[in-house]
Amino acid sequence: MAHGNPLEIPEIADVVGSFLQRQDLANCIYVSKSWRDAFLPRLWQVNAFGRRSNFEKPIQIPVPHLFDHDPDVVFHHRHLIHDLTLVKGFEPYVQHQYPNVHKLTISYKGPVQFWKSPVSLNLKETFPSLVQLTLTKITLTSEFLEALGTHSRIKSLHLESIAYGAGNTQGFWKLLEGLEVLETNSYIPELFKTLQTGIKLFRMRKLRLGLGVRGDVSTINLIMRCPMLQDLEWDEICNQPLPVHHIIQDACWPHLKRLSMDFHMRDHGLAYLLQRVWNDHTTFRLRLATCVLGAEASADLAIYYNALVEVNLMYCDVPSAATLDLLRHCPGLVVMETRGVMAKDIVAEERWVCQRLRKLLTCFWFEESEAGLQPVVFECLSALIRLEELVIYIHKKEADVMSRKVLKFRLEDGMGQLASLQELTSFQFLPNGYWTWQIELGMEEFEWIKEHWKRLKMVKGRLNSSSTVSSHLKVAFEELGIKVVN
Repeated sequence: MAHGNPLEIPEIADVVGSFLQRQDLANCIYVSKSWRDAFLPRLWQVNAFGRRSNFEKPIQIPVPHLFDHDPDVVFHHRHLIHDLTLVKGFEPYVQHQYPNVHKLTISYKGPVQFWKSPVSLNLKETFPSLVQLTLTKITLTSEFLEALGTHSRIKSLHLESIAYGAGNTQGFWKLLEGLEVLETNSYIPELFKTLQTGIKLFRMRKLRLGLGVRGDVSTINLIMRCPMLQDLEWDEICNQPLPVHHIIQDACWPHLKRLSMDFHMRDHGLAYLLQRVWNDHTTFRLRLATCVLGAEASADLAIYYNALVEVNLMYCDVPSAATLDLLRHCPGLVVMETRGVMAKDIVAEERWVCQRLRKLLTCFWFEESEAGLQPVVFECLSALIRLEELVIYIHKKEADVMSRKVLKFRLEDGMGQLASLQELTSFQFLPNGYWTWQIELGMEEFEWIKEHWKRLKMVKGRLNSSSTVSSHLKVAFEELGIKVVN
């Protein structure tokens, strides 16, 4: 079918509308009837109702009956809403059904008190198509938990700063049995402790326990009930660390593809954890913090070498040799973030196999007498021909780094070998405190970058210890369209 107006093609109208602000969308709907039909649904697609929405910047619209927060106007357009936020005082807006709302947020971001969740809201009847629910700073009541339990279509639940004021929690666990995603930063032991023996959350694919969730037995019990997990993120259980064997002795996650954990774990404990989560992965993403990657854990990590695509060990105690092993033996690695590598550990003859690497964040250390090894490091880096983001980081607080030097990106030190990094878009130095001498780019290096790194879009860090040279370099980079961030 031929279209005289490109905006009559739904896909084109949707793409154009995705670039417009809400006021722009409001203006467009008065150009013509075809424009109104194309852009009015997007104007209604995401909305917020309640007293707090009155503080939002109002949309200037000549004919309010097409878009207004008056309950009568909302009633006529409620079928267009897909993403809805309800704040305190929303009751006049939920007297009718919203048939196409897939994402709902109930939020009260008051200064101190928590909002008692509305018991009159019938989620199943009002939002029959609801899939993702976010609750922010409210108190869960028994009635509201029961309402949650009756809504079998909800697959994703996000709890942010939640208080608990319920007695009967059966509705909550009924809801959890059907969930695929649970994200929470709230510790609700009264809920977790009521989990009945034998219940398995077979549909749970992603579990995120954020800051504030303690590592007690009830929390561990919840994790152990999710045998089909593909994504586990446990950000903090540092306040009351438990012995590792109590935490994961019954763990079995044969489908896990991403593990992100932040708690104190020594080498033996980390090795035990890696043994429990291993299976024949095609891809695996690993982020660990406050752990020690020693000989035992490194040996167990080796079985993941062919599966690893992302590794973040930035806040772990990682030997230089362990970092090099990853670079040398992980052919599928795309993102690598780690603390540092000693130049003396790099052997030019041993090739880095991570040819798919897109982002590398690390630091290359030199003892005072090892500055001559810089060309060797540059030679290894030159093999990363798909690298898009190179970040050189320095840890100021480590006492033993005061006598060390870091890799200098100067042509006289071998930087010219990096001409092969044709895909580089971001070149960052992240010095802390006194470490400003590490960059020291000059106009010679600028001319080289201009010639060889055609895709570069951003340089971050202090460019030179001389403010005059830095100013000249910044102007020169920005004239090329390269953003400079100090």
